[in-house]
Amino acid sequence: MKEIEKLEALSRTLDYSAQQWKEAMKLCDSFGQNYLSALSKSPAFFPVKLFVEGSPTPSDSPEPLAKVISDFSELALESGIEPTSGRFFGYIPGGGLPVAAIGDMIAALTNRYSGVAGACPGAVEIENQVMKWIRLLLDWPETSWGTLQSGGSMATLTAIVAARSTRKTQDWFNSVIYCSEEAHHCFHKALLIAGLQDVPFRKIKADSRGRLLMSHLKEQIALDKSDGLSPWILCATAGTTNLGAIDPLKECHEICQQEKIWMHIDAAYGGFFWLTEKGKKRLQGLEFGDSLVLDPHKGLFQPYGLGIVIVREGDLLRKSLVSRAAYLQDLTKEGVSSPGDYSLELTRHFRALRLWFSLKAYGMKAIRAALDEKLLLADYLFSELSQISGIKLFAEPELSIVAFRCEGTDKDSTNQKTTELLAKILNGGKIHLSSTTIQGFLYLRLCVLSFRTHFEDVQISIEVVRDSLVQ
Repeated sequence: MKEIEKLEALSRTLDYSAQQWKEAMKLCDSFGQNYLSALSKSPAFFPVKLFVEGSPTPSDSPEPLAKVISDFSELALESGIEPTSGRFFGYIPGGGLPVAAIGDMIAALTNRYSGVAGACPGAVEIENQVMKWIRLLLDWPETSWGTLQSGGSMATLTAIVAARSTRKTQDWFNSVIYCSEEAHHCFHKALLIAGLQDVPFRKIKADSRGRLLMSHLKEQIALDKSDGLSPWILCATAGTTNLGAIDPLKECHEICQQEKIWMHIDAAYGGFFWLTEKGKKRLQGLEFGDSLVLDPHKGLFQPYGLGIVIVREGDLLRKSLVSRAAYLQDLTKEGVSSPGDYSLELTRHFRALRLWFSLKAYGMKAIRAALDEKLLLADYLFSELSQISGIKLFAEPELSIVAFRCEGTDKDSTNQKTTELLAKILNGGKIHLSSTTIQGFLYLRLCVLSFRTHFEDVQISIEVVRDSLVQ
């Protein structure tokens, strides 16, 4: 009994009293205020420094929470990219809405399980509400349904699992999968994980603006059919990562209808621009896919770790993934859509709460305004960069990515100059951008998407590029 009492006294220190929670929240509040107040003036990129590995095991003795927060700040906030900055233009930024962080904290504190309806019907209802909202906002039919995943890669894998179930295993290797050469690499990874790596695969050429070339797709389909193969899956992209290019979605839909091809749409980056008038015109055909992937940590400005997959025939997704176990029989509620029935996951974070909080607390008007703003800022950025001598732009942005390089026709010398320009920009730390290779040339990319990016930030990026060229 004495041993139990001794262990109990120690284990009780894992919980917080109301007073301890109050003190912890004061520390978190102080951290948050200091972090947010310094954000507009802090660098968007810090020189990368690698840390010497610390203690191989955690200490037996507790450390003050203030020190833990301080250690985190030193380790994570003073090296590399500042992804919450309005001057973070690299890759595809989102920013991380403050209210979403509050939703995450409450989800973690209350630890509600949203995977199965019987565990917490309210949490499941919140997640289902989010799915219904997204489906309605994007004009997808009532038959469609999906799930919230940890990101676009897991969402893509989930979509491929649903598409895979449309054909018997013995027919896979007589079927053909197509995607553009500009498709995101997570599509290839999903095929590998789903066991489809040996299925006939065709990489379709992109046109001069990075969009899937329909003439090549049609030629390849005709060739495959003449060889006795059966077209199966097409991945079309609504906003490529390289350039923000939009594949001809309506034309893709038409040929998929004709050839009975599963049309998967990767709208991880561009899909939420559908919520704006300009974006909807550019994304016509987004509503026609058999499966759709979106990343709210991009176009809805959520923290990292949230992807959405929607399948036009939601019951097909469920049949592809649902399973039952005796130890879950008390939690199973027939007739209710449990997220776990549409997901690869059983244990899962209540990740819907961050998005539910955000959509309710901010409202759609402000979110639409932010998306519209980014489209206009990208157009302005393109116009201003085109006036700078020594810069060659790739093409006008379809969404919010502007790609440019140093002028020149010789690839080696031009790429060297562009590499040096990138180093100067990053060493300055004022802005962050990223690079890519297009048609053998190194290009720099400025992606305007963070909710904190406004006119002043874009103006600073233009000045940084101009100044770095003449250094």
